[in-house]
Amino acid sequence: MNLGLTLIGALLFLAPGLAIVLVASLDAPRFVKKPLLGSSSIAILGLVPVLSAVVHGVAMFIGAINRSLAKSHPLLHLPFDFDPYPVYLNLVAGRASGEIETAWALLCIGLITVSSASAYYLITLLFNVRNRRKYGVDARWPNETELEHLYRRATDDERRAIVATVFVKKPVTGAIGGWVGPIDQIYVDQTGAVISVTLLTPALFRLSATQTDLTIDPGAVEYEEVDWTLRYSALTIPASEIESIAYFLTEPPIGADADMTLEDLTVQALGQSSE
Repeated sequence: MNLGLTLIGALLFLAPGLAIVLVASLDAPRFVKKPLLGSSSIAILGLVPVLSAVVHGVAMFIGAINRSLAKSHPLLHLPFDFDPYPVYLNLVAGRASGEIETAWALLCIGLITVSSASAYYLITLLFNVRNRRKYGVDARWPNETELEHLYRRATDDERRAIVATVFVKKPVTGAIGGWVGPIDQIYVDQTGAVISVTLLTPALFRLSATQTDLTIDPGAVEYEEVDWTLRYSALTIPASEIESIAYFLTEPPIGADADMTLEDLTVQALGQSSE
């Protein structure tokens, strides 16, 4: 048995499942970084061969039906066999086939892989259209996380940004407050808990009310930006320093255009928080 041919056969088998998982991952927020190996990644590794087996099974079933119908329906007869699996099984067994047969098999399995990924993407689009009609654009859809919801809405309008208001345990100003700014990256562990968050061009803020005022009258809270001498292009805050995080989406102000800077959006975020 040829080990190289066997490995090629195994990779071809996994190709459709890997393609579907790759397309599915494109919907996730790009700024959320997860560990390479975790419970979710192990589950995905187990899902890939299952998806691949389903796709290959359907393709083999269609090929078998075509061969059966071609015997009695000449219009279905092709000058070549579009079913790549006889040659594929030779690859798995370590037996080489002719160049033309092998090339055609590789092409067909490649087309099957692209078709399965495209079909998944089309189904996702149809579900999104359904959800938009049923729940609306701004509403949070079923099984959608908060960040996925904000990310979906942000991608609909480039003038919007996802902003995080990060309250820190030991505020720099000595008052209740922290940092606010557009999200660059969020690192999470296997359970989804935040490891660290990185903000772009963050602004330092504090609450104008005291902790006692917050308890008595939460509506009296107002944000105010602190005139801080240091300006960071980016700031990473570890979980050990974070008291809490709130996420929200900036709304494009009247007359806004695509040339708005991140600093504009940060200032706007502070203004929204004080409303």
